[in-house]
Amino acid sequence: MSMSRTLAVCRAHLRELSRRKLAICLLLGLPLAFYFAAFDDGLAISFATVGFGWSVAIISLFSTQSLSAITPRLALLGFRPVEMVVGRVLSIACYGIVLGALLFAFLQTDDVVSSPSHLLASLGFALLGSCTAGLAVGAVTDREMEAMLVLIGLVSLTLVAEWDSLLSKMLPMYATDRHAWAAVNGQLQPGSTPWKSTVLVSAVLGLIAIVATLVRSPRIDRTISG
Repeated sequence: MSMSRTLAVCRAHLRELSRRKLAICLLLGLPLAFYFAAFDDGLAISFATVGFGWSVAIISLFSTQSLSAITPRLALLGFRPVEMVVGRVLSIACYGIVLGALLFAFLQTDDVVSSPSHLLASLGFALLGSCTAGLAVGAVTDREMEAMLVLIGLVSLTLVAEWDSLLSKMLPMYATDRHAWAAVNGQLQPGSTPWKSTVLVSAVLGLIAIVATLVRSPRIDRTISG
């Protein structure tokens, strides 16, 4: 994998995302909308972190589908699928880290937060799981509407699935929700390790994104393209 080609993809995605200013501004406000919608129910922290994950997932989707038209050209220029996917991840991470830092600072003002470390972990796992989910969904389908419905379904299931069910553990933001509750309660449920499920699911989703990009890329002779 070439770092120069990976960074070139990252810069291209950052430029493309920067043109969608209104969409990005709306996504920045999404976690706050989730937070205030659940403020009176004691679920505000959990909803805010899941809302943050949804924002990152949508940004990932935009990032993947907005430049899907040039993916074949990048492949013909010698860009490998893993370089294209990692470049997208880096661009999304730039937005996610900035948005996550702002949200972390805001949520710290809520008196119910008793464990900032768990809150930070919740946001970190939201970034990981939702980024790979958006990339995988965007790489598999060309249509934004169908892709958005899939992401909405994942978010809805995260909020309503039973805590320790197999379905819950298979969702990309499982650790996000668990650590959000721990941020309020002060500790995770004894003996639980939600990060393992999220890391495994994220790895699978990342692999799906790479394979889907490979399948959609034209076949070229690597010995010629370098």
